[in-house]
Amino acid sequence: MRATTISAAPAERILTRPFVTACVTIFFAAFSFQILMPVIPLYLLHIGGKDSQVGLVMGVSAVASLLLRPLVGFSADRFGRKPLVILGPATYGICAVLYHFARSLPPLLLVRLINGVGLSANSTGLSTYVADIAPQARRAEAMGLFGASLNIASALGPLAGFWLSEAYSFDAVFLLSGVAAALAVLLGLQISERRVSDSSQPRFSGMTLVSKDAAFPSALVLFLTVTYGAVTSYLAVLVKHDGLGNPGIFFLVFSATIVVTRLFAGRIADRLGRTAVLIPGMLGLSAGMALIALAHSMLFILGAGVVYGFGFGTVHPAMQAMVIDRAQPGRLGTAMGTFSGAFDLGIGGGAAAWGLVVLAFGVRGVFALGAFAPLGAVLLVLASSAPRFRRAPAAADTA
Repeated sequence: MRATTISAAPAERILTRPFVTACVTIFFAAFSFQILMPVIPLYLLHIGGKDSQVGLVMGVSAVASLLLRPLVGFSADRFGRKPLVILGPATYGICAVLYHFARSLPPLLLVRLINGVGLSANSTGLSTYVADIAPQARRAEAMGLFGASLNIASALGPLAGFWLSEAYSFDAVFLLSGVAAALAVLLGLQISERRVSDSSQPRFSGMTLVSKDAAFPSALVLFLTVTYGAVTSYLAVLVKHDGLGNPGIFFLVFSATIVVTRLFAGRIADRLGRTAVLIPGMLGLSAGMALIALAHSMLFILGAGVVYGFGFGTVHPAMQAMVIDRAQPGRLGTAMGTFSGAFDLGIGGGAAAWGLVVLAFGVRGVFALGAFAPLGAVLLVLASSAPRFRRAPAAADTA
């Protein structure tokens, strides 16, 4: 008999101590990762890399995370969330040291690969833990608030990373990344879980590594995260090449908009249904990509950050809540792992594919073509007739 991890929380209260601890933990872990986002492309060019290699370097961590997601999700159900919560930022800290020694493309790819291991463990472990303790009738709202903590880090991290790399050195960025990772590990150690036996837990097999319950939201997120792969890989390159300013400002505005949007989008998704926020958000993502393609000043970049941030802040908590709605008992970790794997596939696969687009159409062509991807998700939503997609389930309905 195996043990499945669950966590208890008051019926309708979100801001409990475990929830706040999880939010602060994800903040430092995400800061450790996000501070590198605008810096790694520039670091690659600094050590002699090419523009066409940026997508590969940025995408390899997402690919590594993708490959591990099924096993990580299964491990979360079997062995608990806490080991993953600690493993993630611990891996980030190791990578912060290794980046200093990665002075050519092959070792840099290896470090990015290891970084992907941490990404897989950290995000799956913490998001599943929060799903455990979220009140059933306020799932989207809880996931939105949790995600807001991550997005605050996503706002501050890139801005700090670019500034440190310009004012001091790349090593200064790696140092701060390591410090943030250490703080996340210390906070992760404070997380506690209650273990209960679960004889219905399936045995390990290939079929238990992927959740069919998460198939529909995973399909949606694929269309959306290919755009984020373009943003993380080529926005800094576009802004730097055109002399538009600090690309970290885009991520600041983007993430700040997500934080604000999450404060009400999750609540709307809980009350009016998932569709009420998904389609407007998808259209926002498409419009944001188009604005980046047209940008010739920092003002355009900032506007794109607002619109793109609205899109992401709207759709992501609703899709996460949809996964929780559909997950079978004892299989939440696997469902979250499947969804997160699709998220990684969109980013990593998209980033690698955008490298080919750059060769054919240039950096701006990446964002012009990327504007069409979210429209595919809109069509998928409109074509769907699943009742559970059309409305948020009742508090008693967790199927």
